[in-house]
Amino acid sequence: MSKKSILAVFLITVLSICGLAYFTSTSAKTSSKYVNPLFKEYISAYTSGMVSVESKVIIVLQEETVSEIEIGKQVDNNLFTFSPAIDGKITWLDNKTIEFCPTEKLKPNQNYQATFNLGSVMNVSDDLKKFEFDFTTIKQALEISIEEYKVDENNQLQVLGTLNTADFADNTLLEKTILAMQGDKSLPIVWLHENASTHHFTINNVKKGLGIVTLSLNGEALNADIETKELQLEIPGANDFSLMNTIINNEPDQYISLQFSDKLDPNQNLDGLITIDNTGTTAVVEESEYYGNNAESLPAKESKLTFLIEGNVIKVYTPERYIDEKSLVISSGIKNSNGKTLKEAITKVVFFEDLKPNVRLVGKGVILPNSSSLLFPFEAVNLNAVDVKITRIYENNMLQFLQINNLEGNEQLRRVGKLIVKKKIPLQVNGNPARNKWNKYSIDLSSLIKTEPGALYNVKISFNKNYSIYSCSGDTTTAGDEPIVSENDDEEKDWDYYGYYDDYGDDYYYYDYSERNNPCSRAYYNNKSITRNILATNIGLVAKRGNNGDISIFTSDILTTKPLSNVTIEAYDFQQQKLKEATTNAEGMCVINTKQKPFVIIAKFGSERTYLKLEDGTSLSLSAFEVDGEEIQKGVKGFIYGERGV
Repeated sequence: MSKKSILAVFLITVLSICGLAYFTSTSAKTSSKYVNPLFKEYISAYTSGMVSVESKVIIVLQEETVSEIEIGKQVDNNLFTFSPAIDGKITWLDNKTIEFCPTEKLKPNQNYQATFNLGSVMNVSDDLKKFEFDFTTIKQALEISIEEYKVDENNQLQVLGTLNTADFADNTLLEKTILAMQGDKSLPIVWLHENASTHHFTINNVKKGLGIVTLSLNGEALNADIETKELQLEIPGANDFSLMNTIINNEPDQYISLQFSDKLDPNQNLDGLITIDNTGTTAVVEESEYYGNNAESLPAKESKLTFLIEGNVIKVYTPERYIDEKSLVISSGIKNSNGKTLKEAITKVVFFEDLKPNVRLVGKGVILPNSSSLLFPFEAVNLNAVDVKITRIYENNMLQFLQINNLEGNEQLRRVGKLIVKKKIPLQVNGNPARNKWNKYSIDLSSLIKTEPGALYNVKISFNKNYSIYSCSGDTTTAGDEPIVSENDDEEKDWDYYGYYDDYGDDYYYYDYSERNNPCSRAYYNNKSITRNILATNIGLVAKRGNNGDISIFTSDILTTKPLSNVTIEAYDFQQQKLKEATTNAEGMCVINTKQKPFVIIAKFGSERTYLKLEDGTSLSLSAFEVDGEEIQKGVKGFIYGERGV
């Protein structure tokens, strides 16, 4: 694997989840160190491959440990050794899972050799007492982009940009990587940290007439690679009114953002002052057009542009979706807020790209009432096929699943579920998918699975570069970049042995950080997917808990909204122990009272099941309802109404 490929795995690891590998008959797919396959009889999964500097080291045993342990309590650090050394704390998460949490962040771009004292927790032969494995942290990298020029109320310019990191970066250190200067004056930078890898910044007090703004980038504080060490931004003269930047936005709506050096006259009529002429081949995308087909390209339609003026920005909305080069003509008649016009007309060649291949969910929710079909709706763009994977979380594992997930969650599925379907689904609209348009599709899950009562199904839709109909002038994939696929690929083994927290795709091994937004590179398709859980049930379940500990349970038929009687209600604690059981009456209601607050309520009606977590913070908001009242501390308050004069 090249250094460039190793660098860019951040999309998988930036969420501070360590990658865990399962055993194969040789060595784990994500591990660089050979591991004796005999260990697979005792170890289910372990931290391996590329991980974030925030990662924890985890070992998952095949069977419960023989040692006496206290779950959640720190134990003596005599089970792990690392080279280079790592200080940290060890905790048993459950009877099979042990976690080493480093005291400080791991070093970036560092290979760690680890040894786990397996003989201390399980009865194994002498040659298996020490389990040796390794993992490597991501090499940090930075990428900067300038996105917008704004004019503030003092008519000074603001420069807005984004700094992306390959892995987690300390915000304080990250803010030291950029220095903005105009002449000999340092400019203030305001930061907004969106997440661990995306950081927005605003450079203030940029004055016209004082020359170029220089951005100096230094990744030394983060031990990071930077391709561009310095950016120079042209700033107009004090009395100049000019176009500073042109940005093409392709989705969800297509428009051109024209950013000027002054605020604009909001009342000016822009009709005829800004035009777009065709300089390419195909100008307008029709549904009949399709990449790779013999459909003829249709001529461009002449339609009217629409405009929106926001401060110093004009947004030019195209009447149709363009996908080629265009000639953008901006008349000198454009006026700023003081009535000043441009010195001369501007002609620019702009390129409208295809929409990038992608998929997205339609609607929300998890519960899907039983009917003749189980339709899973979604939308896709510039794809002729998708891969569908369906994982069944077994009914007897649902309480374990809910310990770390809500019903819509998808963490650690391999501990509680099994992959039961993997299938390629062609996408068609009147024979072929329409290019550059979000198309609606639905998959009838009843044709793929036979739903098991009480089971939850995780549906994952993904795609790879081979399914793309995005127009690429040249494929950046090299001969050595083809995914390695075994002719005897056993999906069951792939599920059982590879990856614990993450389902790495084939393109994981060719991920290049600098190409992550390029649909013509395999790097773009790394871990691109949508996922949703489906619970096939007709039971509607509502629980209301009072201050006295009573929990009122209401059940109804989702299809008819009528109350459901004779529904068995079971309350469980976090340790999966049953606390109480009750049955709903003719009004679909029952009341349970437990000394301990239940963790999960399960409703059972025939073969159907519905699950409801009662964790704090998961209840529905009451902010839209009148819930004022007085809480009665002791006794009963009442009123006596008598006859008049009494």
